[in-house]
Amino acid sequence: MKKANELKHGLAFMTIAAMLGLLGCDGCSSSPERPSLPFERSTQAMEFSSLWEEAFPGPVTDLALAKKSGDVVVATIPDPDAGGKHLLTLIGKNGKKIFQLPSPFPVKSLDIVDDGSLVVVNNYDGKLLAFDRQGNFAWQSEGGCKPTVVNLTKRIICYHDDDTKPSFAFDVYDFAGKRIARFPIKVDALSVKFSEDERWMAIALSGGRALVFSTDFKPDPVRPEKEQKVGGEILDLSISNGEEPRLAVVSLDTKKGQTLSVFEARKALVGSTPLSFHVEQVEILPAGKLIALYGNSPRGQYVAVHSAYDASLQWQKTETRYADYSLAIRVGEDRIVAGFEQIAPGSTNVKSRSSRLVVLGLDGKMRAELPLKTAEGAYLYSFAYAQEKSWLAVGTDDKRLQLFELK
Repeated sequence: MKKANELKHGLAFMTIAAMLGLLGCDGCSSSPERPSLPFERSTQAMEFSSLWEEAFPGPVTDLALAKKSGDVVVATIPDPDAGGKHLLTLIGKNGKKIFQLPSPFPVKSLDIVDDGSLVVVNNYDGKLLAFDRQGNFAWQSEGGCKPTVVNLTKRIICYHDDDTKPSFAFDVYDFAGKRIARFPIKVDALSVKFSEDERWMAIALSGGRALVFSTDFKPDPVRPEKEQKVGGEILDLSISNGEEPRLAVVSLDTKKGQTLSVFEARKALVGSTPLSFHVEQVEILPAGKLIALYGNSPRGQYVAVHSAYDASLQWQKTETRYADYSLAIRVGEDRIVAGFEQIAPGSTNVKSRSSRLVVLGLDGKMRAELPLKTAEGAYLYSFAYAQEKSWLAVGTDDKRLQLFELK
């Protein structure tokens, strides 16, 4: 997870559950008063049902959710005190383990095909591995990178997110493990995002460059559909669905501060606005009409929505206390799921801190909230969301994984 002053996230989204507290909070750290959230409650309340919960021998470090089958693949590390093994586990929508494999190296990042038929794993030994749904080894490629499955075109885009000497921004593999293309660069790759419909990919390069690609990659040479430019360096970016997607970019200039810029992704800039709060994540809603922002700084935690037509601010909400660990947001057609961290009123004891997830409507009103079931002092670690099926999953660093359905 990322410390509060870091600018990037490595979180994956999954999770929540329980309309206005219906799930309870067994196992949560308790306090006589639960701090209130900075959101007005919506009359359009939502409900969540718990599908299953699983405890692991070590903390959850990463997870991914199959959008059609509901399978969840999860990586765990050994318990710091009891020891154990690095494990890769696949769990079905019914909560039953499909396979569990030990690994000599910890998992750095992973993804799963939408029907659960293939799991792709990037280990810290610099290898990209693939396993079928029975846990059988399928293929291997040298050179570590962060995999993203593009089901629409049956491609795996492997993003080189931390190369010290960048040569390629990403590699493209088919599902059989054959590398079919790669994109050479001479500068650092900073961030990558995919549209919800999987038709588009946007990648940020140092020097304020934002490149837009179609995911229908053909053999080399790979060329972007369009390159956009902003002042300063890009902190994060996001791209919408559709024939003519919108591109949202948050950038930082040392003199001007942070700016939100909105483009017709394959055309031109349509609007920009300076940002008064520190922002580290941007997510454009699938339809390309609204943009959600998340920030975490000494000024507190921050969620806001801007127009994707001219970048104008629509609403913003703040929690005055910063989060010890930055959380994240995920978006759907009509909702924003955000992580928040709080300490009981009047307390300075970090053990009274609690993590929770809130579901916001597009008007900023809270449709549901969940105090997460964690051991005292534990953090929300990773979460993921399948929009079409409304499945959400949550991993916490007290070794728990939960899957919920949002209704």
